[in-house]
Amino acid sequence: MSETNTRLRGRPRDGRTTPHGRWWIAACGAAIGWLATIACGGGGDAPRAARQSADRVFANLRPAVVLADADADPADPASAPRFRLRERMAHYAVEGLAVSAVRRGQPAWTRVWGEDADGRELEPETWFWLGDLSSLGATLVALRLVDEGTLGLDEDLRPRSSSAVVRRLPRAVDLRQVLGQTSGLRPAEPLGVRAETLLAEIRQATEPGTRFERSEANWALLEDVVTAASEPADFVGAFERLVLEPLAVRHGGEPALAWTDPPQGALRAARRGIGGEPIEVDPQPLAARGLWGTPAGLALLAASLVEAQASTEAPHPPLLSRRLRRELEEPGLGGWKLGVQVGDEAAWVGRRSAHGLAVAHPASGDALAVLTTTGRGDELAAEILLAVAEEFGWSGLEPERLQPRPLKVEGLIGMVGTYRFEGSAAAPAVDLGLSLRGQQLVLDAPAGFFPWEGATSTVLYPVRGGLRMLERPGEIHMSLGGGGVWELRYAGRTGRKVSAAGTAGEGESEVPVRSLDDGRSGH
Repeated sequence: MSETNTRLRGRPRDGRTTPHGRWWIAACGAAIGWLATIACGGGGDAPRAARQSADRVFANLRPAVVLADADADPADPASAPRFRLRERMAHYAVEGLAVSAVRRGQPAWTRVWGEDADGRELEPETWFWLGDLSSLGATLVALRLVDEGTLGLDEDLRPRSSSAVVRRLPRAVDLRQVLGQTSGLRPAEPLGVRAETLLAEIRQATEPGTRFERSEANWALLEDVVTAASEPADFVGAFERLVLEPLAVRHGGEPALAWTDPPQGALRAARRGIGGEPIEVDPQPLAARGLWGTPAGLALLAASLVEAQASTEAPHPPLLSRRLRRELEEPGLGGWKLGVQVGDEAAWVGRRSAHGLAVAHPASGDALAVLTTTGRGDELAAEILLAVAEEFGWSGLEPERLQPRPLKVEGLIGMVGTYRFEGSAAAPAVDLGLSLRGQQLVLDAPAGFFPWEGATSTVLYPVRGGLRMLERPGEIHMSLGGGGVWELRYAGRTGRKVSAAGTAGEGESEVPVRSLDDGRSGH
Protein backbone atom coordinates (compact mmCIF):
# COMPACT_ATOMS: atom_id res chain seq x y z
CA MET A 1 0.00 0.00 0.00
CA SER A 2 1.65 3.22 -1.10
CA GLU A 3 2.13 6.31 0.99
CA THR A 4 -0.19 8.14 -1.39
CA ASN A 5 -3.00 5.71 -0.69
CA THR A 6 -2.60 5.63 3.07
CA ARG A 7 -1.65 9.16 3.96
CA LEU A 8 -4.02 11.54 5.66
CA ARG A 9 -5.86 13.73 3.22
CA GLY A 10 -8.01 16.79 3.49
CA ARG A 11 -7.91 20.32 4.88
CA PRO A 12 -9.89 22.44 7.35
CA ARG A 13 -13.19 23.64 5.89
CA ASP A 14 -14.67 27.11 6.30
CA GLY A 15 -18.24 25.96 6.91
CA ARG A 16 -19.87 27.81 4.03
CA THR A 17 -23.14 26.31 2.80
CA THR A 18 -24.49 25.85 -0.71
CA PRO A 19 -28.12 25.70 -1.92
CA HIS A 20 -28.37 21.94 -2.55
CA GLY A 21 -30.88 21.40 0.26
CA ARG A 22 -31.72 22.56 3.72
CA TRP A 23 -30.67 19.45 5.63
CA TRP A 24 -27.15 18.86 4.51
CA ILE A 25 -23.91 20.74 4.70
CA ALA A 26 -22.13 21.69 1.52
CA ALA A 27 -20.26 19.01 -0.39
CA CYS A 28 -17.01 20.48 0.88
CA GLY A 29 -17.54 19.63 4.52
CA ALA A 30 -19.33 17.64 7.19
CA ALA A 31 -20.12 20.60 9.40
CA ILE A 32 -19.95 24.37 9.59
CA GLY A 33 -17.72 26.55 11.76
CA TRP A 34 -16.53 23.72 13.95
CA LEU A 35 -14.59 22.09 11.12
CA ALA A 36 -11.64 24.15 12.28
CA THR A 37 -11.26 21.47 14.95
CA ILE A 38 -10.75 18.64 12.43
CA ALA A 39 -7.18 17.40 12.28
CA CYS A 40 -6.27 16.96 8.63
CA GLY A 41 -3.26 16.48 6.41
CA GLY A 42 0.12 17.37 7.76
CA GLY A 43 -1.02 20.36 9.73
CA GLY A 44 -3.44 23.14 8.93
CA ASP A 45 -5.27 25.12 11.59
CA ALA A 46 -6.31 22.19 13.75
CA PRO A 47 -5.15 22.43 17.36
CA ARG A 48 -1.88 20.70 17.96
CA ALA A 49 -3.29 18.76 20.92
CA ALA A 50 -6.04 17.24 18.76
CA ARG A 51 -3.53 16.21 16.10
CA GLN A 52 -1.25 14.64 18.68
CA SER A 53 -4.16 12.79 20.26
CA ALA A 54 -5.20 11.34 16.90
CA ASP A 55 -1.59 10.42 16.12
CA ARG A 56 -1.35 8.44 19.37
CA VAL A 57 -4.54 6.55 18.56
CA PHE A 58 -3.34 5.40 15.16
CA ALA A 59 0.11 4.42 16.39
CA ASN A 60 -1.19 2.24 19.23
CA LEU A 61 -3.57 -0.36 17.81
CA ARG A 62 -3.75 -3.82 19.38
CA PRO A 63 -5.75 -6.97 18.58
CA ALA A 64 -9.33 -6.93 19.84
CA VAL A 65 -9.31 -10.67 20.65
CA VAL A 66 -6.41 -12.35 22.48
CA LEU A 67 -5.67 -15.61 24.25
CA ALA A 68 -5.81 -15.22 28.01
CA ASP A 69 -2.43 -16.94 28.40
CA ALA A 70 -0.69 -14.53 26.01
CA ASP A 71 2.54 -12.94 27.17
CA ALA A 72 0.97 -9.50 27.65
CA ASP A 73 -0.10 -8.60 31.18
CA PRO A 74 -3.90 -8.02 31.05
CA ALA A 75 -3.60 -5.49 33.90
CA ASP A 76 -1.05 -3.45 31.92
CA PRO A 77 -2.27 -2.30 28.48
CA ALA A 78 1.20 -0.94 27.73
CA SER A 79 2.59 -4.49 27.70
CA ALA A 80 0.44 -5.59 24.73
CA PRO A 81 2.04 -5.57 21.26
CA ARG A 82 1.16 -2.40 19.35
CA PHE A 83 0.72 -1.72 15.66
CA ARG A 84 0.45 1.29 13.42
CA LEU A 85 -2.72 1.83 11.44
CA ARG A 86 -1.19 1.08 8.05
CA GLU A 87 -0.03 -2.31 9.31
CA ARG A 88 -3.54 -3.21 10.41
CA MET A 89 -5.17 -1.90 7.23
CA ALA A 90 -2.87 -4.20 5.26
CA HIS A 91 -3.53 -7.08 7.67
CA TYR A 92 -7.30 -6.83 7.23
CA ALA A 93 -7.11 -5.88 3.53
CA VAL A 94 -8.97 -2.63 4.20
CA GLU A 95 -8.49 -0.38 1.18
CA GLY A 96 -10.10 2.77 2.57
CA LEU A 97 -10.87 4.07 6.05
CA ALA A 98 -12.52 7.13 7.59
CA VAL A 99 -12.54 7.85 11.34
CA SER A 100 -14.16 10.73 13.21
CA ALA A 101 -14.13 11.42 16.95
CA VAL A 102 -16.30 13.58 19.19
CA ARG A 103 -14.86 14.75 22.52
CA ARG A 104 -17.23 15.83 25.30
CA GLY A 105 -19.99 16.45 22.80
CA GLN A 106 -17.92 18.47 20.33
CA PRO A 107 -16.13 17.34 17.12
CA ALA A 108 -12.47 16.59 17.83
CA TRP A 109 -10.90 15.29 14.61
CA THR A 110 -11.62 13.42 11.38
CA ARG A 111 -9.06 11.45 9.40
CA VAL A 112 -9.21 9.38 6.22
CA TRP A 113 -6.83 6.97 4.50
CA GLY A 114 -6.74 5.11 1.22
CA GLU A 115 -9.37 4.75 -1.46
CA ASP A 116 -12.81 3.36 -2.12
CA ALA A 117 -13.65 0.21 -4.10
CA ASP A 118 -13.46 2.16 -7.39
CA GLY A 119 -9.98 3.51 -6.67
CA ARG A 120 -11.04 7.04 -5.73
CA GLU A 121 -9.08 8.57 -2.86
CA LEU A 122 -11.22 9.29 0.19
CA GLU A 123 -11.69 12.79 1.55
CA PRO A 124 -13.06 13.90 4.95
CA GLU A 125 -16.21 15.06 3.13
CA THR A 126 -16.78 11.73 1.33
CA TRP A 127 -20.28 10.38 1.89
CA PHE A 128 -20.81 6.74 2.83
CA TRP A 129 -23.94 4.65 2.56
CA LEU A 130 -24.35 3.74 6.24
CA GLY A 131 -26.24 0.46 5.74
CA ASP A 132 -27.12 -1.14 9.09
CA LEU A 133 -25.82 1.94 10.95
CA SER A 134 -28.82 3.84 9.50
CA SER A 135 -30.97 2.49 12.31
CA LEU A 136 -29.30 4.97 14.70
CA GLY A 137 -31.11 7.77 12.89
CA ALA A 138 -34.43 5.92 12.98
CA THR A 139 -33.95 5.17 16.68
CA LEU A 140 -33.36 8.82 17.52
CA VAL A 141 -36.49 9.91 15.63
CA ALA A 142 -38.64 7.40 17.51
CA LEU A 143 -37.17 8.29 20.91
CA ARG A 144 -37.66 11.99 20.25
CA LEU A 145 -41.34 11.25 19.58
CA VAL A 146 -41.44 9.44 22.92
CA ASP A 147 -39.97 12.47 24.68
CA GLU A 148 -42.59 14.64 22.94
CA GLY A 149 -45.35 12.40 24.25
CA THR A 150 -46.47 11.48 20.73
CA LEU A 151 -45.48 7.81 21.15
CA GLY A 152 -45.24 5.60 24.23
CA LEU A 153 -42.56 3.00 24.77
CA ASP A 154 -45.10 0.47 26.03
CA GLU A 155 -47.97 1.46 23.75
CA ASP A 156 -49.48 -1.16 21.44
CA LEU A 157 -48.37 -0.12 17.96
CA ARG A 158 -50.90 -2.17 16.01
CA PRO A 159 -53.61 0.53 15.84
CA ARG A 160 -51.05 3.10 14.62
CA SER A 161 -49.86 1.04 11.66
CA SER A 162 -51.01 1.71 8.12
CA SER A 163 -50.81 -2.03 7.40
CA ALA A 164 -54.00 -4.05 7.80
CA VAL A 165 -51.81 -7.12 8.34
CA VAL A 166 -50.11 -5.49 11.34
CA ARG A 167 -53.42 -4.32 12.78
CA ARG A 168 -54.64 -7.95 12.69
CA LEU A 169 -51.61 -9.42 14.49
CA PRO A 170 -52.80 -11.67 17.33
CA ARG A 171 -50.53 -10.20 20.05
CA ALA A 172 -49.74 -6.60 20.99
CA VAL A 173 -46.34 -5.23 19.93
CA ASP A 174 -44.90 -2.12 21.60
CA LEU A 175 -42.12 0.28 20.68
CA ARG A 176 -39.79 -1.06 23.36
CA GLN A 177 -39.98 -4.53 21.78
CA VAL A 178 -39.58 -3.21 18.23
CA LEU A 179 -36.48 -1.19 19.14
CA GLY A 180 -35.08 -4.02 21.26
CA GLN A 181 -35.55 -6.59 18.46
CA THR A 182 -37.82 -8.74 20.65
CA SER A 183 -41.14 -8.15 18.86
CA GLY A 184 -41.23 -11.66 17.39
CA LEU A 185 -41.98 -10.20 13.94
CA ARG A 186 -40.49 -11.76 10.82
CA PRO A 187 -40.82 -10.72 7.19
CA ALA A 188 -42.01 -13.11 4.52
CA GLU A 189 -40.54 -10.91 1.78
CA PRO A 190 -36.81 -10.99 1.00
CA LEU A 191 -34.60 -8.23 2.38
CA GLY A 192 -34.31 -4.94 0.58
CA VAL A 193 -37.97 -4.12 -0.06
CA ARG A 194 -39.93 -1.03 0.92
CA ALA A 195 -41.49 -0.91 4.36
CA GLU A 196 -45.06 -1.10 3.09
CA THR A 197 -44.24 -4.17 0.98
CA LEU A 198 -42.51 -5.92 3.86
CA LEU A 199 -45.36 -5.16 6.28
CA ALA A 200 -47.92 -6.61 3.86
CA GLU A 201 -46.47 -10.09 4.49
CA ILE A 202 -45.33 -9.74 8.10
CA ARG A 203 -45.94 -12.50 10.62
CA GLN A 204 -45.61 -12.95 14.38
CA ALA A 205 -43.28 -15.91 14.85
CA THR A 206 -42.67 -15.78 18.63
CA GLU A 207 -44.24 -14.28 21.75
CA PRO A 208 -43.30 -10.57 21.89
CA GLY A 209 -40.69 -9.70 24.51
CA THR A 210 -39.41 -13.25 25.04
CA ARG A 211 -36.71 -13.73 22.40
CA PHE A 212 -34.07 -11.56 20.75
CA GLU A 213 -34.08 -11.84 16.97
CA ARG A 214 -32.82 -9.10 14.65
CA SER A 215 -35.33 -8.54 11.88
CA GLU A 216 -35.91 -5.86 9.27
CA ALA A 217 -39.60 -6.25 10.08
CA ASN A 218 -38.94 -4.23 13.24
CA TRP A 219 -37.45 -1.31 11.33
CA ALA A 220 -40.20 -1.45 8.71
CA LEU A 221 -42.84 -1.19 11.44
CA LEU A 222 -40.88 1.60 13.15
CA GLU A 223 -40.73 3.57 9.90
CA ASP A 224 -44.46 3.03 9.36
CA VAL A 225 -45.41 4.15 12.89
CA VAL A 226 -43.07 7.17 12.92
CA THR A 227 -44.50 8.28 9.57
CA ALA A 228 -48.08 7.96 10.82
CA ALA A 229 -47.29 9.79 14.08
CA SER A 230 -45.56 12.74 12.38
CA GLU A 231 -47.17 15.92 11.13
CA PRO A 232 -47.05 15.93 8.18
CA ALA A 233 -46.79 12.17 7.69
CA ASP A 234 -43.20 12.07 6.50
CA PHE A 235 -40.42 9.91 7.99
CA VAL A 236 -37.59 11.97 6.47
CA GLY A 237 -39.29 15.20 7.52
CA ALA A 238 -39.59 13.89 11.08
CA PHE A 239 -35.86 13.12 11.13
CA GLU A 240 -35.11 16.61 9.87
CA ARG A 241 -37.30 18.31 12.47
CA LEU A 242 -36.52 16.14 15.48
CA VAL A 243 -32.85 15.31 14.95
CA LEU A 244 -31.06 17.43 12.35
CA GLU A 245 -32.49 20.82 13.29
CA PRO A 246 -31.67 20.48 17.02
CA LEU A 247 -28.16 19.30 16.13
CA ALA A 248 -27.76 22.30 13.83
CA VAL A 249 -28.56 24.63 16.75
CA ARG A 250 -26.11 22.81 19.03
CA HIS A 251 -23.22 22.75 16.57
CA GLY A 252 -23.69 25.78 14.33
CA GLY A 253 -24.64 23.71 11.28
CA GLU A 254 -26.46 20.52 10.43
CA PRO A 255 -24.34 17.34 10.28
CA ALA A 256 -23.90 15.84 6.83
CA LEU A 257 -26.63 13.19 6.89
CA ALA A 258 -29.30 12.42 4.29
CA TRP A 259 -31.83 9.66 3.62
CA THR A 260 -31.85 7.63 0.37
CA ASP A 261 -29.16 9.65 -1.45
CA PRO A 262 -26.42 12.15 -0.63
CA PRO A 263 -26.62 15.66 -2.09
CA GLN A 264 -26.11 16.10 -5.81
CA GLY A 265 -22.43 16.31 -6.64
CA ALA A 266 -21.25 14.90 -3.30
CA LEU A 267 -18.32 12.49 -3.18
CA ARG A 268 -19.58 8.94 -2.69
CA ALA A 269 -17.57 5.97 -1.41
CA ALA A 270 -17.97 2.71 -3.35
CA ARG A 271 -17.61 -0.44 -1.24
CA ARG A 272 -16.81 -4.13 -1.47
CA GLY A 273 -18.42 -6.94 0.50
CA ILE A 274 -16.84 -9.69 2.59
CA GLY A 275 -15.92 -11.70 -0.51
CA GLY A 276 -14.60 -8.69 -2.43
CA GLU A 277 -17.77 -8.27 -4.50
CA PRO A 278 -19.06 -4.72 -5.21
CA ILE A 279 -21.86 -3.67 -2.89
CA GLU A 280 -24.98 -2.26 -4.49
CA VAL A 281 -26.74 0.38 -2.42
CA ASP A 282 -30.02 -1.04 -1.14
CA PRO A 283 -31.70 1.62 1.03
CA GLN A 284 -34.94 -0.22 1.83
CA PRO A 285 -36.56 -0.37 4.26
CA LEU A 286 -35.49 3.21 4.84
CA ALA A 287 -35.29 3.08 8.65
CA ALA A 288 -33.01 0.03 8.51
CA ARG A 289 -30.60 0.90 5.72
CA GLY A 290 -31.47 4.18 4.02
CA LEU A 291 -29.11 6.75 5.60
CA TRP A 292 -26.04 8.35 4.02
CA GLY A 293 -23.49 10.44 5.87
CA THR A 294 -19.95 11.63 6.26
CA PRO A 295 -17.82 10.23 9.11
CA ALA A 296 -18.17 13.50 11.06
CA GLY A 297 -21.95 13.50 10.59
CA LEU A 298 -22.21 9.91 11.80
CA ALA A 299 -20.05 10.63 14.86
CA LEU A 300 -22.33 13.51 15.88
CA LEU A 301 -25.37 11.28 15.42
CA ALA A 302 -23.85 8.71 17.80
CA ALA A 303 -22.93 11.43 20.30
CA SER A 304 -26.60 12.45 20.39
CA LEU A 305 -27.38 9.22 22.25
CA VAL A 306 -25.59 10.45 25.37
CA GLU A 307 -25.17 13.68 27.30
CA ALA A 308 -21.89 15.56 26.95
CA GLN A 309 -20.06 15.87 30.27
CA ALA A 310 -18.45 19.26 29.59
CA SER A 311 -16.66 21.31 32.24
CA THR A 312 -19.13 24.16 31.73
CA GLU A 313 -22.90 24.04 31.47
CA ALA A 314 -23.97 23.13 27.95
CA PRO A 315 -25.75 26.01 26.15
CA HIS A 316 -28.37 23.66 24.68
CA PRO A 317 -30.31 20.75 26.19
CA PRO A 318 -29.43 17.16 25.27
CA LEU A 319 -31.31 15.64 22.37
CA LEU A 320 -32.82 12.90 24.58
CA SER A 321 -34.28 13.12 28.06
CA ARG A 322 -32.32 11.80 31.03
CA ARG A 323 -34.85 8.98 31.44
CA LEU A 324 -34.25 7.65 27.94
CA ARG A 325 -30.49 8.10 28.16
CA ARG A 326 -30.46 6.03 31.34
CA GLU A 327 -32.52 3.31 29.71
CA LEU A 328 -30.08 3.14 26.79
CA GLU A 329 -27.33 2.10 29.21
CA GLU A 330 -29.25 -0.94 30.49
CA PRO A 331 -28.76 -3.85 28.07
CA GLY A 332 -31.71 -6.07 27.28
CA LEU A 333 -31.93 -9.37 25.46
CA GLY A 334 -29.12 -9.90 22.97
CA GLY A 335 -27.20 -6.89 24.30
CA TRP A 336 -29.72 -4.44 22.77
CA LYS A 337 -31.81 -1.71 24.37
CA LEU A 338 -34.12 0.79 22.68
CA GLY A 339 -32.65 0.40 19.21
CA VAL A 340 -28.94 0.36 20.05
CA GLN A 341 -26.35 -2.20 21.03
CA VAL A 342 -24.91 -1.85 24.53
CA GLY A 343 -21.32 -2.84 25.33
CA ASP A 344 -20.29 -4.79 28.42
CA GLU A 345 -20.76 -2.71 31.58
CA ALA A 346 -22.39 -0.03 29.38
CA ALA A 347 -18.90 0.97 28.18
CA TRP A 348 -20.49 2.14 24.92
CA VAL A 349 -23.85 2.43 23.18
CA GLY A 350 -24.45 2.56 19.45
CA ARG A 351 -24.22 0.22 16.46
CA ARG A 352 -21.57 -2.01 14.89
CA SER A 353 -21.65 -3.50 11.40
CA ALA A 354 -19.41 -5.31 8.92
CA HIS A 355 -18.20 -1.95 7.57
CA GLY A 356 -17.54 -0.10 10.81
CA LEU A 357 -19.25 1.31 13.86
CA ALA A 358 -20.83 4.38 15.45
CA VAL A 359 -20.73 4.36 19.26
CA ALA A 360 -20.80 6.80 22.17
CA HIS A 361 -19.39 6.66 25.69
CA PRO A 362 -22.18 7.51 28.16
CA ALA A 363 -19.96 8.78 30.97
CA SER A 364 -18.09 11.36 28.90
CA GLY A 365 -20.21 12.35 25.91
CA ASP A 366 -17.42 11.15 23.60
CA ALA A 367 -18.27 9.32 20.38
CA LEU A 368 -16.52 7.52 17.55
CA ALA A 369 -17.44 6.71 13.95
CA VAL A 370 -15.38 4.29 11.85
CA LEU A 371 -16.26 3.56 8.21
CA THR A 372 -14.38 1.25 5.84
CA THR A 373 -14.72 0.54 2.15
CA THR A 374 -14.30 -3.25 2.37
CA GLY A 375 -16.08 -6.06 4.20
CA ARG A 376 -14.86 -7.19 7.63
CA GLY A 377 -14.01 -3.61 8.47
CA ASP A 378 -15.53 -4.36 11.87
CA GLU A 379 -12.31 -6.11 12.89
CA LEU A 380 -10.18 -3.03 12.25
CA ALA A 381 -12.91 -0.83 13.77
CA ALA A 382 -12.77 -2.87 16.99
CA GLU A 383 -9.04 -2.19 17.30
CA ILE A 384 -9.54 1.53 16.67
CA LEU A 385 -12.27 1.58 19.32
CA LEU A 386 -9.86 0.10 21.87
CA ALA A 387 -7.21 2.69 21.01
CA VAL A 388 -9.65 5.60 21.26
CA ALA A 389 -10.97 4.28 24.58
CA GLU A 390 -7.43 4.18 25.95
CA GLU A 391 -6.60 7.66 24.64
CA PHE A 392 -9.84 9.25 25.87
CA GLY A 393 -9.86 7.43 29.21
CA TRP A 394 -13.00 5.36 28.69
CA SER A 395 -13.48 2.61 31.25
CA GLY A 396 -14.80 -0.89 30.63
CA LEU A 397 -13.23 -1.62 27.22
CA GLU A 398 -10.55 -4.29 27.02
CA PRO A 399 -9.64 -6.90 24.43
CA GLU A 400 -11.86 -9.95 24.34
CA ARG A 401 -9.95 -12.73 26.11
CA LEU A 402 -10.27 -16.44 25.31
CA GLN A 403 -9.15 -18.92 27.98
CA PRO A 404 -7.71 -22.05 26.32
CA ARG A 405 -7.79 -25.59 27.72
CA PRO A 406 -6.63 -28.87 26.14
CA LEU A 407 -8.82 -30.03 23.27
CA LYS A 408 -10.75 -33.28 23.47
CA VAL A 409 -9.46 -34.49 20.14
CA GLU A 410 -11.55 -37.65 19.96
CA GLY A 411 -14.78 -35.65 19.78
CA LEU A 412 -13.58 -33.51 16.87
CA ILE A 413 -12.57 -36.24 14.41
CA GLY A 414 -16.06 -36.49 12.91
CA MET A 415 -15.98 -32.83 11.82
CA VAL A 416 -12.60 -33.06 10.07
CA GLY A 417 -12.72 -32.94 6.27
CA THR A 418 -13.46 -30.73 3.27
CA TYR A 419 -16.44 -28.35 3.26
CA ARG A 420 -17.84 -27.04 -0.01
CA PHE A 421 -19.43 -23.59 -0.22
CA GLU A 422 -21.54 -23.30 -3.36
CA GLY A 423 -21.08 -20.25 -5.57
CA SER A 424 -23.54 -17.39 -5.92
CA ALA A 425 -23.80 -14.02 -7.62
CA ALA A 426 -22.10 -12.48 -4.58
CA ALA A 427 -19.26 -14.97 -4.04
CA PRO A 428 -17.59 -17.80 -5.97
CA ALA A 429 -17.64 -21.45 -4.91
CA VAL A 430 -14.87 -22.43 -2.51
CA ASP A 431 -13.67 -25.48 -0.57
CA LEU A 432 -12.43 -25.14 3.03
CA GLY A 433 -10.46 -27.78 4.88
CA LEU A 434 -10.91 -28.56 8.56
CA SER A 435 -8.09 -30.58 10.08
CA LEU A 436 -6.47 -31.57 13.36
CA ARG A 437 -2.80 -30.67 13.68
CA GLY A 438 -1.47 -31.94 16.96
CA GLN A 439 -3.65 -30.32 19.61
CA GLN A 440 -5.07 -27.64 17.28
CA LEU A 441 -8.16 -27.51 15.08
CA VAL A 442 -7.22 -25.63 11.89
CA LEU A 443 -9.37 -24.21 9.09
CA ASP A 444 -7.63 -23.89 5.70
CA ALA A 445 -8.86 -21.74 2.82
CA PRO A 446 -7.63 -20.51 -0.57
CA ALA A 447 -5.62 -17.30 -0.64
CA GLY A 448 -7.91 -14.29 -0.38
CA PHE A 449 -10.78 -16.03 1.42
CA PHE A 450 -9.92 -14.75 4.88
CA PRO A 451 -10.12 -10.96 5.13
CA TRP A 452 -6.66 -10.48 6.59
CA GLU A 453 -3.38 -10.21 4.78
CA GLY A 454 -1.74 -13.37 3.46
CA ALA A 455 -3.78 -15.78 5.60
CA THR A 456 -4.63 -19.23 4.24
CA SER A 457 -5.32 -20.92 7.59
CA THR A 458 -6.49 -20.06 11.09
CA VAL A 459 -6.74 -21.93 14.39
CA LEU A 460 -10.24 -22.56 15.77
CA TYR A 461 -10.99 -22.67 19.49
CA PRO A 462 -14.10 -24.38 20.89
CA VAL A 463 -16.08 -22.06 23.16
CA ARG A 464 -19.52 -22.12 24.68
CA GLY A 465 -21.97 -22.29 21.80
CA GLY A 466 -19.59 -22.83 18.90
CA LEU A 467 -16.06 -22.31 17.59
CA ARG A 468 -13.98 -19.14 17.52
CA MET A 469 -10.98 -17.83 15.66
CA LEU A 470 -8.96 -15.05 17.24
CA GLU A 471 -9.77 -12.60 14.46
CA ARG A 472 -12.90 -10.63 15.24
CA PRO A 473 -15.75 -11.43 14.93
CA GLY A 474 -14.60 -14.95 14.06
CA GLU A 475 -17.65 -17.04 14.97
CA ILE A 476 -17.77 -20.46 13.29
CA HIS A 477 -20.95 -22.50 13.67
CA MET A 478 -20.93 -26.29 13.20
CA SER A 479 -24.07 -28.40 13.03
CA LEU A 480 -25.41 -31.67 11.61
CA GLY A 481 -27.57 -30.92 8.59
CA GLY A 482 -29.82 -33.11 6.49
CA GLY A 483 -28.71 -36.72 6.25
CA GLY A 484 -26.37 -36.31 9.20
CA VAL A 485 -23.83 -34.31 7.16
CA TRP A 486 -21.75 -31.74 9.01
CA GLU A 487 -22.27 -28.10 7.99
CA LEU A 488 -19.94 -25.18 8.66
CA ARG A 489 -21.30 -21.61 8.73
CA TYR A 490 -19.03 -18.59 8.52
CA ALA A 491 -19.52 -14.98 7.39
CA GLY A 492 -23.09 -15.61 6.28
CA ARG A 493 -22.25 -18.66 4.12
CA THR A 494 -22.83 -22.38 4.73
CA GLY A 495 -20.58 -25.18 3.52
CA ARG A 496 -21.41 -28.90 3.61
CA LYS A 497 -18.85 -31.58 4.33
CA VAL A 498 -18.05 -33.44 1.11
CA SER A 499 -15.08 -35.59 2.13
CA ALA A 500 -13.32 -36.74 5.26
CA ALA A 501 -9.68 -36.31 6.15
CA GLY A 502 -9.79 -39.50 8.23
CA THR A 503 -12.09 -42.27 9.30
CA ALA A 504 -11.62 -42.35 13.06
CA GLY A 505 -14.70 -41.07 14.80
CA GLU A 506 -16.65 -40.52 11.58
CA GLY A 507 -20.33 -39.93 12.24
CA GLU A 508 -20.01 -38.58 15.78
CA SER A 509 -22.73 -36.05 16.44
CA GLU A 510 -21.53 -33.99 19.39
CA VAL A 511 -19.04 -31.11 19.41
CA PRO A 512 -17.15 -30.83 22.73
CA VAL A 513 -17.61 -27.08 22.98
CA ARG A 514 -16.94 -27.20 26.73
CA SER A 515 -13.28 -28.05 26.19
CA LEU A 516 -12.42 -24.35 26.19
CA ASP A 517 -13.99 -21.69 28.39
CA ASP A 518 -15.17 -18.48 26.77
CA GLY A 519 -13.47 -16.05 29.11
CA ARG A 520 -14.67 -12.89 27.46
CA SER A 521 -14.43 -9.54 29.19
CA GLY A 522 -15.16 -5.97 28.46
CA HIS A 523 -15.50 -5.81 24.68
